[in-house]
Amino acid sequence: MSVHFRFLVFLGLLLSGCTDESQKSESPPERAPLSVHVHQLQLQDWQGTVDAFGVLEAAEEVDISVDFSAPVLAVLVKEGQVVRLGDPLVELDREKRLLHLRQSEEATVQARAAMDESRLNLQRVRSLVEKQTLAQEILDNAELQMQGATGAYQESLAARALAEREVRDSHIVSPANGTVDVRAVEPGEMAMPGKMLIRLQASNTMRVEAWVSERDINYVQAGAMADVTVSSMRGKLYPGVVESVGINAHQRTGNYPVKVVVGVTGDKLRPGMTAGVSIKGITVPQQLFLPERALVDRNRRRVVYTLEGGQAVQREPILGAGHVDRLVILEGLQAGDRLILSGLEHIVDGTRVSEAPPGRP
Repeated sequence: MSVHFRFLVFLGLLLSGCTDESQKSESPPERAPLSVHVHQLQLQDWQGTVDAFGVLEAAEEVDISVDFSAPVLAVLVKEGQVVRLGDPLVELDREKRLLHLRQSEEATVQARAAMDESRLNLQRVRSLVEKQTLAQEILDNAELQMQGATGAYQESLAARALAEREVRDSHIVSPANGTVDVRAVEPGEMAMPGKMLIRLQASNTMRVEAWVSERDINYVQAGAMADVTVSSMRGKLYPGVVESVGINAHQRTGNYPVKVVVGVTGDKLRPGMTAGVSIKGITVPQQLFLPERALVDRNRRRVVYTLEGGQAVQREPILGAGHVDRLVILEGLQAGDRLILSGLEHIVDGTRVSEAPPGRP
């Protein structure tokens, strides 16, 4: 091999090495995973609160009634008898209420099946539209059908909760301390919606008549505990009990009247004072709730991202109306899933992510 040829080989190897080094230096460094805050879903019994405002009035008399009809099985007090908060007053027949509950449970099963069917149809139509074999209009109709089926399922859940509440309300207890003034019903008679059953002469008691929206009224029941605040008594919190829940909405506002009895302990409360009421709503058992801030819009879809194997995975859950800033998860997520709550504007399906230390995003 000549000196000239060896020189050319050496020069070629040298240039090749330089090219490799140049390519190595030009390749971008691998990006670190995006640090995100995560919320793990878990089933929970949830009791929300319903907030309302009203005006104080004297509660010398407290009328006890229900918002449904049922036969009276037993009246447990006599006129002139002294009763305390929570003492049993009247027992109503639960047979019709239990039948209504079973019917509402069956309706919930049927509504769930209809929702599942509409979801599968939407998935099929969406796939065909993406392949450009169906028109966008058909997808729009499928989405509307899905929304209607989801709303019907959510309404069936509310109806079932209402039926459960009526079963519980068949056992009527005193909402305040006082003395039985009028016993207006006897065993064997029919309790009618809004008709007085027992009238109490209340002791050291006032009442707040508040108004609750249509959205929240099904979460309020007679006998529920409440916290009452009065603007002129800053820092004071008064315990209250829901005396009655109206069955007819106000014609102009659409809100329902709710009366809350307040025990007074010597404070100078006066009729006409403005009061705030925070009512403890019915308990919703074993539900999954989605924080609203986990939702993002992607191509006309409301989706969330879960952290799975170091990556963000896009999910499209079916959601129902919720409470405060949380939505009820009807389908598409399950207990144990880890929702991504932060950095969502930078995340798509498959983005590499890692969990940040605990803390609010």
